[in-house]
Amino acid sequence: MLVENIMRSPVYSVPREISVFEAMQFAAQKQIRHLPVLDGEKLVGLVTDRDFREAGPSSLFADRDVEIMKTTPVSKIMHRSVITVHSLDFFDEAVKLMYEYKVGSLPVVSKGKVVGIVTELDVFNHLVGMLGILAPGNYLEVDTPDEPGVLAEITQIIKSHGVNLSSVMLGPSKEVGRKCLVLRLQALNISKIVEEIEGAGYKILWPMSAGG
Repeated sequence: MLVENIMRSPVYSVPREISVFEAMQFAAQKQIRHLPVLDGEKLVGLVTDRDFREAGPSSLFADRDVEIMKTTPVSKIMHRSVITVHSLDFFDEAVKLMYEYKVGSLPVVSKGKVVGIVTELDVFNHLVGMLGILAPGNYLEVDTPDEPGVLAEITQIIKSHGVNLSSVMLGPSKEVGRKCLVLRLQALNISKIVEEIEGAGYKILWPMSAGG
């Protein structure tokens, strides 16, 4: 999955010379939390709802602070070191950057122009779709050896029962040389599938047996 498939486009942005007050009003009107700041078409910064809250008027000096906000360019409060991604980067690269740099959004830049933006909400919505959480069904978690052919064998068993898969994930196990295979099946009763997978020599981690 590429970034261009999950990014929001066109993206709302503001020029660097706009006042903090105007930028704050614009963000509130569009109901957005992350606002790229441009110099012409070039990305020069990013301002967030947190920046606006910190720059906002205090209860004691509201009138004075609003006047200051109306005469202060947004470039004074924006973040200048902006982490970006390309529209043709993979989705997992965007997630990695957001995780490593602890940022809530990534402007998407292509050919020197901002063509979109990816936010935490976009990532969350995409993961919900990938995991098949909204589709009815059951989870199946299997402890497997880390070797070729395992996934094919287990999915073939599932296929033989006429059951579709909503999602497939493969993660590390507590034991070296093994993997944890997590599948979401589009079926409410998977007891027969569980029995056959166990009969093939695999350990079922979920659903747990009645004996625990």
